[in-house]
Amino acid sequence: MRTARAVIKIFNQEMEAFVETPLFGEGKLLLGREILNKLTIIIDGKRGETCVSNG
Repeated sequence: MRTARAVIKIFNQEMEAFVETPLFGEGKLLLGREILNKLTIIIDGKRGETCVSNG
């Protein structure tokens, strides 16, 4: 995996995190679990939507 340090701003809150991508071939950018643990994420399977909550 290739790793890059990034600053992510959500709801006027800045967080530092690592963003990873596969070393070979095309792949999706992966946001680290550290950031995901700091956010409240709502996943609506029926609508196929994902939202970040500030509450």
